Amino acid sequence: MATLGKELKNEREMRGVSLKEIADTTKINLRFLRAIEEDQVDILPGKFFTKGILRAYAEYLGMEEHDILNRFYQEEQIREQLLEEESAASNDQPAVPRKIKSILTFSGIVVVLISILFALYFILHKNEAPMPEEKIFPTTIPQNHELVPEAIEPVILAKQQKLNLAITFQKLTWIQIFTDGTIALDGIQEPGFVFQTRAEKELLIHCGNLGGFTYSLNGKKGRKLGKIGAVQRNIRITLENINQFLDEDLD
Repeated sequence: MATLGKELKNEREMRGVSLKEIADTTKINLRFLRAIEEDQVDILPGKFFTKGILRAYAEYLGMEEHDILNRFYQEEQIREQLLEEESAASNDQPAVPRKIKSILTFSGIVVVLISILFALYFILHKNEAPMPEEKIFPTTIPQNHELVPEAIEPVILAKQQKLNLAITFQKLTWIQIFTDGTIALDGIQEPGFVFQTRAEKELLIHCGNLGGFTYSLNGKKGRKLGKIGAVQRNIRITLENINQFLDEDLD
């Protein structure tokens, strides 16, 4: 069913009358006449003036004013009812967003608390002093020491006035060797690496894998210091205690 505005427009066009003619004769703003035909009620200046515009429009076209006004009232009631239903629906909608908002707020609080706990965890663990045996040092090979063959010329201990150390690594091993207080070897050594050094008074060894290498002192085979993966620091070898580190089976 056509709206009131469309019916008025059809009647006007059937009579061959333009909106400008009606506006010039009735002195009604052309914008209001166009709003009547396009059912744009929100543009019209209120019900009282709208009824006056409809009467003038119908009179100019020779239409029954009573029928046109009744149609206007009916459509106006329908429009008001639709507006009330839309308003009621919009008032019911906030209940869902409020629930969603509450859920999002709770989730945000949980995320913040988890973030704080993680931050505290990492701060506390960062401040813990690392265990000496777990510390990894960069591999460096002192330039004043050479790689030597595994075979070392035998030396008579009675005549030896220095400590000659030769090491062959069978497993990946972290080790530090000091000769008379000076660093001689420091870092992670690969299997197959052979190293030799000499000290006047003392050899000091820190090791992270006691079973990862074999060694000799002054040409004598050294005894096994520990198992694979065993860690020990401050292994001191001097001319006075050298016999404690030699393999007795070879004596």
